Amino acid sequence: MIIPGHDNLLSSGDLLNLRNLLQERSNEFSGRNSAAAFLEKMIEEKGLKSAVISSRESFVRADREYYWSEEEFNILRQRLQGSGKMFAGLEVCKLAVDVFPNSALTYDNLGGAYIRNGELKLAIESYERSLKLSPFNRNAEEILKILHQQ
Repeated sequence: MIIPGHDNLLSSGDLLNLRNLLQERSNEFSGRNSAAAFLEKMIEEKGLKSAVISSRESFVRADREYYWSEEEFNILRQRLQGSGKMFAGLEVCKLAVDVFPNSALTYDNLGGAYIRNGELKLAIESYERSLKLSPFNRNAEEILKILHQQ
């Protein structure tokens, strides 16, 4: 038993498998730089448009110098939008959708970014795509109900 009273949740084998999975992911990223960190640095140094173009080019040519983390792109989007850079957050979401096209979360985030930028029709399309990828996405369901009432 790992946690008293919770022995049916995680076994030592589950924890070992999780540790191995995390180690594999760490090895995959070892010696490589974060594409999200690169994008953030490029936004500061070269501006948004140049940064997004450079990131897209790096992704298209499968540049092994960088690793692409959906979580890190989400954190970057939150940081940008939290500092009032709504359009930059939207562009990060668009890039994340290109890089992670089968992620309901990226479409959910894109929908939110479109709302923050006043683009409700595109927000609806993004939330519908998110819901298609993850039919039990309650957030997308609720926001779509509100958007369809507008």
